[in-house]
Amino acid sequence: MKPYGFDLSVVLVAEARRRLPQWADRIWAGNALDWVAPGGRRFDFVHTLLDLVPDARVAEMLAHQLDRLVAPGGRLLVSSYVPAEQRSRHPAEVLRRLGLPVGGVTGPGDNGGRQVPPTAWVERGP
Repeated sequence: MKPYGFDLSVVLVAEARRRLPQWADRIWAGNALDWVAPGGRRFDFVHTLLDLVPDARVAEMLAHQLDRLVAPGGRLLVSSYVPAEQRSRHPAEVLRRLGLPVGGVTGPGDNGGRQVPPTAWVERGP
């Protein structure tokens, strides 16, 4: 599996490209609300964070990513760093509220002493 990535910050993207020159052509700057990969490329796994988009635009962002970034048969992984006690912002609850079928859910859990945010995913059909 080859890593790909994009970030809103052109500064972070430039630093990632500098540190990982072997993957520089697979790291891009863009906005999760409307970014499309070069050549219309699609990915088997796309990870996104709810914390980085206003509540009013979450549905738009998720629909865009499912439609334009996730390959047929792929998964959109949705995470949130918001504390678990704020259930209305838990990724699985957000997906359900938007009428998207939750394919699965992880933690929050402890991964070798590192906190892992709760993640839920949606499967994209073939």
